[in-house]
Amino acid sequence: IVALPEWTFASVHLFHPLQLYISDLGLERAITKVIGYSAMILSTVALVVTSRDVELIGALRQLRVPQAIIFFLSTVFRALNLALTDYETIYQAQIARAINARPRNFFRQLRDLGSIAVPMVAMMIRRSSEIGDALLARGYKLGQPMENYYETSPWRTLDWLVLALSLVLLYLAVGPFPGLTALLQRG
Repeated sequence: IVALPEWTFASVHLFHPLQLYISDLGLERAITKVIGYSAMILSTVALVVTSRDVELIGALRQLRVPQAIIFFLSTVFRALNLALTDYETIYQAQIARAINARPRNFFRQLRDLGSIAVPMVAMMIRRSSEIGDALLARGYKLGQPMENYYETSPWRTLDWLVLALSLVLLYLAVGPFPGLTALLQRG
């Protein structure tokens, strides 16, 4: 067995020596993990940023995803947007009250973050009650089929290619191999 070149980056002596080695195998593993996870994150961000929630829901309906899952995801998309708006409102109100007018230490900043959390939870509870009331007013009941009010267009070749690429990236990230590294090492 040929020893791989390595570089001792740091050495900490507690109860026994602990060393952090950087080798070519470790760097290869780290780089392939970064590439794999970056591809997943970027494709997810690209999908969410370039598509409206109505389009995503329409695509899920065309793929014949069960109605309960579509309803859950559409509620999550809308709730996230409302939560971000609520956070911005609370944060601007705190700035108007000069909460962070002078420098604060780390623990004081954590306490200030807690002062954002309490109104956020209260607003989320109020919003969930409003959403429930709106659903009841529209006659929505679980188990009842929904009418399709969205425009639908047939899937094009580009749509299928993007879906296939996303599935390949997902398979490479969490498939039978621990990641892209194991796949490259087998090859």
